[in-house]
Amino acid sequence: TTSPKPSKQEWLHSQKLHSCSSDSNLPSQHRELQSTGVPRDCTAAISQSVRIAVFSMHAVILAAGYGTRLTRDLQEDTTGEWEHIKNCPKPLLPLGNKPLITRWVLMLRDLEDIDKICVITNDKFYQQFVTWKAELADEYLERKIILYNDFSTCNEDRLGAVTDLQQAIQILPSSCNVLVIAGDTMFRQDFSLEGFLERMKDLQVEEKTASLICHTECSEEAVRKHGIVELEQNNRVQRFLEKPDPKTTTSRFQSPCFYILSEAAQQLITTFLEIHEESNIEAKDATGKFVKFLVERLPVFSYKVSGRFDLGNLTSYCEANTYFSP
Repeated sequence: TTSPKPSKQEWLHSQKLHSCSSDSNLPSQHRELQSTGVPRDCTAAISQSVRIAVFSMHAVILAAGYGTRLTRDLQEDTTGEWEHIKNCPKPLLPLGNKPLITRWVLMLRDLEDIDKICVITNDKFYQQFVTWKAELADEYLERKIILYNDFSTCNEDRLGAVTDLQQAIQILPSSCNVLVIAGDTMFRQDFSLEGFLERMKDLQVEEKTASLICHTECSEEAVRKHGIVELEQNNRVQRFLEKPDPKTTTSRFQSPCFYILSEAAQQLITTFLEIHEESNIEAKDATGKFVKFLVERLPVFSYKVSGRFDLGNLTSYCEANTYFSP
């Protein structure tokens, strides 16, 4: 039988209990100091130095979108070939023999640098993600994954990706960095997540406030559909342009929603949302607009990837599914 759905207040309370800082969330070095009787005020200072020395982060997978373009394509399809994915959120779409989101969490599973994985979704698809998590049949991953319901119910009352990101960060235990992954994006199989993390570690040795995004080639006709980055020689982002006219930039590098945000960058999310408090949802629904805001205030660098799949419509989904099929 299905358990009764909790109210929003009950659910949020349970999430805060699940993710709040406790001794079990502290670095092992900190727990050992407490077990030997070192006063808490001393261990707090030592723990801070441990966090600086140890590269730590959580991952947030943005999965609260409603896939309106893909839904429209599926409704118009008359072949019947895609009936099995109707009403399926994009992160749960099968790519070959695994859902897209499963491919990401399996990559994240055994990385020592990654503590928690927060999947933020909406009320419409929340139960599908609950089922997905249970079907992983992996106790370690189940403990690592936090499912967060933003309680929006349709595309018209969505909160926007930047607001969702802020909410996810707020319920996670304290961490230095956050890896942000769009739930409808996947890279080619030559992508090295370890290489991406190593690049961020190198950057933060020199500049603790630095963040890292990524870029890949973009065709001329697709420039106005994506966030475009203009880079300096060391791949520091000089400008981030959200869906520009191709005539306004010579860059042909698009930037997918796949970032590592430093602690300083995360603090700017609140500032960005306060500035756009009275703006329409479009101002808060594209993470690229926050990245543009960030580039103008803190150092942001970019990491090149060979290619990406964006499951925005049925054509792009078919391309990705074919690529990952045996």
